[in-house]
Amino acid sequence: MPRAGFDLQFMINVPFMTVALGGVVPYSYEKYVNCGDCEGTGEKDDTTCETCQGKRWVVSPVTLDVKIPPGVADQYTLCIHKEGGEGLNGAPPGDLFLKVQTQPHPPFKRVKENILVEAPIPASLAENGGPLKVQTLNSTKTIEVEEGTISGEEYRIPGEGAAIMWGKKRGDLIIKFIIEDE
Repeated sequence: MPRAGFDLQFMINVPFMTVALGGVVPYSYEKYVNCGDCEGTGEKDDTTCETCQGKRWVVSPVTLDVKIPPGVADQYTLCIHKEGGEGLNGAPPGDLFLKVQTQPHPPFKRVKENILVEAPIPASLAENGGPLKVQTLNSTKTIEVEEGTISGEEYRIPGEGAAIMWGKKRGDLIIKFIIEDE
């Protein structure tokens, strides 16, 4: 009777921007596959197969392009069907489970679908107001700092945060002003 393949579980390190906006990440791992010399029987020419030593499987390196959904949560487990270890006697392969581990990306910090960033500004800009260029996840925008801005005050840019999981909407980019002495 065929025996189903082995499920595999690993961690996958994903860049901050890819977790926030989605994308593809290459992932390399090793898995058991049926021995090609004995076709998974463990024997070749009525003797024990030398390649797999009768175990019927060999370890094979694999590289996959893993699709990361936009807005996926840190520590979320992705399931990639039939990419685990091969089954025995023609059974289907197991599944590959990958737990997403988000790589940090200073200066950005993610809180659910919102992205937080601190923006140091000179005291003169805080006092008088004026334009300020800020980096978003995928562009640079110019915002208007209000006259009389105080340290810790926040400015919100709607729709410039992380994708809301599995959707096309995005959270906000929240800029926290930090006033520097000149």
